[in-house]
Amino acid sequence: MSQALTADALRPGGSGVAPGGGVGWAVRDTSAMAGRNLRRLMRQPEMVMFNIVSPIMFVLLLTGYAVGFRPASFLGLILGALLLLLFALAVSLGYAIIGLLVRTPEAVNAATFPIIFPLTFASSAFVPVQTMPSWLRGFATHQPVSVVINAARSLILGDSATAVQRAQLLGGTSTGSLIVQALAWSIGIGLVFGLLCARRYRRLTR
Repeated sequence: MSQALTADALRPGGSGVAPGGGVGWAVRDTSAMAGRNLRRLMRQPEMVMFNIVSPIMFVLLLTGYAVGFRPASFLGLILGALLLLLFALAVSLGYAIIGLLVRTPEAVNAATFPIIFPLTFASSAFVPVQTMPSWLRGFATHQPVSVVINAARSLILGDSATAVQRAQLLGGTSTGSLIVQALAWSIGIGLVFGLLCARRYRRLTR
């Protein structure tokens, strides 16, 4: 059947469209692709982060720039970015140890999603911690993602942040204190996962 369709498409004067084409053909193709993508998301739910959340964050970033948000200084922007990169490096060692413990990429995805989801969404990344329920507020305030994001945010905002903004977005904590906490989390996570990775790797290569 596929050969016949191909031949028809290539034949001079051929329609180039499968029988039953037009709107019905487009709907069937679209439904097939949508179903395949939904099944993939069910197998790999962390793809929601890359397919939905990441584009939204990119749009929000551009929107914030368009409506007037600017970093207080170029130095603060660079230091905030470096702090985020340091934390990302430390967390990547956690992914590495999971990769050394499980056998398939699918298993890595399944093992990391339950960790990523609460740390990301129960943090100050998207909404102020003060707006969260009281039972969640303590965890959201002191968990590493919130601490690192607040430190980077404080560096980027600099002196341009008002007292009200600092109280709502940063919990009233000073920039220096946030940086110290963020470095402590990053170095601590990196050391723990780094040692575990090295130990597991030596066992696998013996």
